[in-house]
Amino acid sequence: MRPPREVSWYEKHAGFSYPVGATPAQIEQARRDNGRRLRLAAKIARDLHHAQAHWEIDPDASPRDWGEDEHWPLWLCTLWHEGRVVANLGGIDFGRDAEPHDGSEIGDYALIVEAELALEAFSDE
Repeated sequence: MRPPREVSWYEKHAGFSYPVGATPAQIEQARRDNGRRLRLAAKIARDLHHAQAHWEIDPDASPRDWGEDEHWPLWLCTLWHEGRVVANLGGIDFGRDAEPHDGSEIGDYALIVEAELALEAFSDE
């Protein structure tokens, strides 16, 4: 896994949830809490568990699955720890012109996916 970004980067780029009827302050707190959780999960996965994120084109998913006429690669991310899969996610769409960690803003979304998989795999840490 690549080094985690600062918490503020996760706050800005990651999705998050909040209760219906939340105040603006509660929404902002939910954004900050999620950013901290994702960064911590990515750091634990990388530095404590030495987990590895592997990216490949997903052979089982296509934009045609949701009605697109064109085809471009969708991606699969697998998080490995000690020789076994601990989390994975497929059908990830970086668009027609981007791919994981290609230096583009959309390619950097790979960091969010990796952090979310780390959160799922190591949430009890």
